[in-house]
Amino acid sequence: MRSRCSHHPSAVRWHKLFFHGLMLAAVAVVAQAVWSMARSSCPDWRRRGIEVLSAVLLLLYSCVEIQFAALLLGAIWGWALCGEVSPPAEPDSAHVDLRIA
Repeated sequence: MRSRCSHHPSAVRWHKLFFHGLMLAAVAVVAQAVWSMARSSCPDWRRRGIEVLSAVLLLLYSCVEIQFAALLLGAIWGWALCGEVSPPAEPDSAHVDLRIA
């Protein structure tokens, strides 16, 4: 027995719009997280340069070996270029309230 809703055109459109909206929300959340991590992990231009070069390398060549090469090159470049640079400042200890309202 078939459901009435599965053949109704507005129901199909509604589901497509709903899932499209969820995907857009997920993209926005991931983009905000990446932006936040990039700002805290790469506070100076040296680290940002390593980040951009690694991203370009990964975008041009997408295989597992290149991922390991990007990690290794990033570590070597970071050690060579940023050895004397202090690490990013740790944020103050955040208070997390675990009480249930």
